[in-house]
Amino acid sequence: MRHRTGLPLIVLACLALTSTAQAATEKCDAWTAALEEDEGGPTMTASVCNSQLEPPGQIRMQCGGEGALMLRYLPGGKGPFLEDGFETDANFTDGTSTVVAHLRLEAMDGALTTSVQAGSPLETMLANGSSLTVAPIHTGMKQETFTLKKSSAALSKLKANCR
Repeated sequence: MRHRTGLPLIVLACLALTSTAQAATEKCDAWTAALEEDEGGPTMTASVCNSQLEPPGQIRMQCGGEGALMLRYLPGGKGPFLEDGFETDANFTDGTSTVVAHLRLEAMDGALTTSVQAGSPLETMLANGSSLTVAPIHTGMKQETFTLKKSSAALSKLKANCR
């Protein structure tokens, strides 16, 4: 009796992985704004990722209360383990100016968060320019650069959904 090889299945699996990786990379090419599942249900989120590290880093913006957005930075790559209660400052730069923001760890998902006030220098930086570099001051954490392509449109869509 002749056994069939698993070659067709292997080829299909490779194609699926390639298209999944390509879709993830395409998502990193520009900011998007869409309803995403969160622990409290569907939440409007403007986001972008950095495909240069594995796993990719992410910046996710959500409504953050009266006149503010919440920036959620999920560092990419294999960084140091961050303990509950961890806090650090980070430099956000667009190549011409720098804003320092204080980040606090949300241990449930490893996001470093900060409030971004409407009209603040950080909000202005996020909505303009071509790229944004996040450089946490804590030793062992990598700096990451994210595109700002379509960030203005994504942030406008997000803010229109904030109450």
